Amino acid sequence: MVLVMKAVSVPLRIFVCRGGVSRKDLALARRMGMEGKTYRSPPRKLLRFFERSRDNWKRKCQKAKVVVKRLSNRVRQLETSRNLWKQRAKQNEEQLRKIQEQCEASKNAAA
Repeated sequence: MVLVMKAVSVPLRIFVCRGGVSRKDLALARRMGMEGKTYRSPPRKLLRFFERSRDNWKRKCQKAKVVVKRLSNRVRQLETSRNLWKQRAKQNEEQLRKIQEQCEASKNAAA
């Protein structure tokens, strides 16, 4: 006997109840235009496949979030460091300018 079952896409949760899919999931599948999808595999295998697929998708998303967070923190750190170095450079340029003016003034006074 081959069981033909209407089901939903991978990221959706499937609730198998009495050999079928819940009304909630079928309604969601209809809204997404997926009600014509049929599977020949038994519901227990489909359920395991969809759960594993969802878990892998979530794990991948969480890893990507960690990378994005790490990179945004790094950008913030580099911007802060850059601003500090820029401020130090401006202070040193100002100090150098004052010293050069003093040097020029002392040369003019000596001459």
